[in-house]
Amino acid sequence: MTIGTLVSSVRRRMGPVLSRRTRSRWAAISVASLVNVLLLRAVTAQEAYAHHGKWGMPENVSVQGAQIDGLFWFVFALTGVVFIGVELALVIALVRYRARPGARATYSHGNNKLEIIWTAVPALFLAALVLMTQRVWAQIRPADQFTGTVPSRAIEIEIVAQQFAWNIRYAGADGVFGKRNPALVDAMNPIGLDYDDPASADDILTINQLHFPVGQPIRVRLTSRDVIHSFFLPEFRVKQDALPGLLVNVAFQAQKAGSYEIACAELCGLGHYRMKGYVTVHESESSFQQWLSEQAAELQATQTDESAAPAAPEAAAPAADAEAH
Repeated sequence: MTIGTLVSSVRRRMGPVLSRRTRSRWAAISVASLVNVLLLRAVTAQEAYAHHGKWGMPENVSVQGAQIDGLFWFVFALTGVVFIGVELALVIALVRYRARPGARATYSHGNNKLEIIWTAVPALFLAALVLMTQRVWAQIRPADQFTGTVPSRAIEIEIVAQQFAWNIRYAGADGVFGKRNPALVDAMNPIGLDYDDPASADDILTINQLHFPVGQPIRVRLTSRDVIHSFFLPEFRVKQDALPGLLVNVAFQAQKAGSYEIACAELCGLGHYRMKGYVTVHESESSFQQWLSEQAAELQATQTDESAAPAAPEAAAPAADAEAH
């Protein structure tokens, strides 16, 4: 069945039902919807320009970003060609097979050959896209262990998302992350760090502050303690959902120092708008190590103050005991 026969069939069925006034109303609604979509796209583009100072995507500052951008523009061009072709075919069919006096519709019960073609061709395109993306996908989504393109010298950082903040943890001097226990989560311990584990003593925890050096592979262990969030670094072309109960690995490498932002790209609650973090890419490894040392010194000072604080007074003796004396 061709598109022309399909349109004729639909027109034959719907023609006697819809009046000219109804068809005009539907046409007006369609035009209004198209204008609405164009306005939304214009507002989005204006927002991008106001935020990044340029139209389109922000500057790429990661090694993997160029490959991701290449895939993005290839898919955009491919789907754009398909979109324009489909819309042109639709307009041609609407004009050529419009209602005219004496026109007769042709009924059809389908065409197996056409249905196989328009099912197989998109499937082949999608399969080709999957194969093309596998190499990039393996770079940004490493396995549990350091394999493939992620070198063993990668800096490992753990990020636990929560409503509405990013808890960012570094392993400390021992290079080992302490255990976490969800039962220990409270206002003072947002990620449930188990302080009975010796490896937890030197773990460095920051809120909304992500630091790493330029030119060094980074591996983020991402999870969430409550709802689904989306860890989004626009300039690094990194975007990954943070899921409760699931640890997801994300890898990237900065090629330019500077200050950037962390956004949550998933509507995660009423305070979603303020779930914003900050990225600092240090110009050298020594600068990053100095920052880590400062954080470790602050942590040690806090632990010293807590251990030196006077013990809480003992509870008063029960009234019954006092009366007995």
